[in-house]
Amino acid sequence: MIALLALDGHQLILLGKLPKLMQIFKARRLPLRTALIVPFVVQVAGVAGLVSYLSFLSGQRAVNDLATQLRSEVSARIDGEMRKYLNSP
Repeated sequence: MIALLALDGHQLILLGKLPKLMQIFKARRLPLRTALIVPFVVQVAGVAGLVSYLSFLSGQRAVNDLATQLRSEVSARIDGEMRKYLNSP
């Protein structure tokens, strides 16, 4: 059995048996408060984790770029000082 739901003029197709799903929820006697809060908390925790991971990657990339710039600047200064030292009589 395929159940169709209309949402803002669009049709969403839910595959599976909707009555069977409702029987599972009734059999477990899951409180409505839990059924509404748990998915929300999981979603918020997932988004927070994803944002944290992306922020960590961005910070790591910024630190690596800064280290590369610093290394290039130090190398250029050493090269300049060595040239000046070797060219002096």
